[in-house]
Amino acid sequence: MDTEHKTFLIVGLGNPGLRYKSTRHNLGFRVLDELARIMKTHFIEERDLRLALAVENDRRIVLVKPLTYMNRSGSVMPTLMHRYSVPLSRLLVICDDVNLPLGKVRLRRKGSHGGQKGLLSIVRSLGTEEFPRLRVGIGPIKGEMVSFVLSKFRWKERKRVRSVVKRAAHIATQTIVHHIDYAMNLAD
Repeated sequence: MDTEHKTFLIVGLGNPGLRYKSTRHNLGFRVLDELARIMKTHFIEERDLRLALAVENDRRIVLVKPLTYMNRSGSVMPTLMHRYSVPLSRLLVICDDVNLPLGKVRLRRKGSHGGQKGLLSIVRSLGTEEFPRLRVGIGPIKGEMVSFVLSKFRWKERKRVRSVVKRAAHIATQTIVHHIDYAMNLAD
């Protein structure tokens, strides 16, 4: 089978660097790390991103972590979409969501950015909201928004975080293997 015409682009959102590695805002990166582990692939660094390639069920999967910081995540998107000839229906963006409780996962075929700055950047860059997204809850917000999203998970939250990262990776995989409608039934 020709995997070129079955390419899926999965973009996880976060911030680069050790300072942000374990923060709430980096759940998108953590889900991509779990996908890379499952798919037995590794990330290589390019100019503004980290990239990993895999093949699952005759489908080529491109995992991408933009290194442009959350608020400018969209800057890499036009080049990626063109480079891999991926239609919007085979793009999946994975990000944190303060409006969902910690542990909840929501998969949608399209929708607004909901205040998530990385999604907003991608919407502006692509000129549309018509792409799938998998939101991973980090709420409820405690304190000021920026401080909260850039904070690390508390000790008692870490087990739930590990669980939701695995679950989100499973849902992302099912989106590719089966179809988004099937995977949407697995999310909250």
